[in-house]
Amino acid sequence: YKVQETAVLADLIKKIPGAEIDADGKITINGKDITKILVDGKEFFSNDPKVASENLPAKMIEKLQVLDQKSDMARLTGFDDGEEQTVINLIARPGMKEGIMGSVSGGYGSEDRYEGNVFLNVAKNSNRFSALANCNNNNNAAGGSGRGRWGGNRGVTETTMGGVNIAMEPSQKLKYDGDI
Repeated sequence: YKVQETAVLADLIKKIPGAEIDADGKITINGKDITKILVDGKEFFSNDPKVASENLPAKMIEKLQVLDQKSDMARLTGFDDGEEQTVINLIARPGMKEGIMGSVSGGYGSEDRYEGNVFLNVAKNSNRFSALANCNNNNNAAGGSGRGRWGGNRGVTETTMGGVNIAMEPSQKLKYDGDI
């Protein structure tokens, strides 16, 4: 599917037949909720597919796969619990997992309204560090699925959020990752 040079993963997903992204950033494909986004089979901001969909550049993606897989617990223990989860696995273009990529945007408007966004991804071999931040006072939930909103939509909501994801493979036997 063709997308603009500046498109993010969400723009690409919206072009897939049967795919929908609601106002809160929840992704469904053929009625199934997407629980995770993987990059070359590895989790990327595992608890929030919205973060990956709104920040990963579409130009880094060679293939996009929608997969049903066993639950995390079934894969960890080896016992099939009958639960499945639907995930998106992104196959990165050659060379796109090496180096530094990022984006910065911001704006300031009337009535002292502002918004600022930063995304940074540093990758080398099987190691990756990603960070993102957003702050605004224009009622944009900033990737938080409405978290932090109090009292509905009355007045102006100020939002600040950030996240960090680290994935390292120092050896064939040792792998670790995590996100905040």
